[in-house]
Amino acid sequence: MRGIQDEEGQAVKEWSIYLAVSIFFMACVTWMCFFNPAYRLADMLLRDV
Repeated sequence: MRGIQDEEGQAVKEWSIYLAVSIFFMACVTWMCFFNPAYRLADMLLRDV
């Protein structure tokens, strides 16, 4: 029973880290596109390689 609780706690910890990193990344992209219009999302995604 204790092992299941430990696994659930670990899963919650991993998802919390994943969500925090995802929100941070989205906030950075939003900040770059909104406050610095030289970086447009379309240009970043559809640039010529």
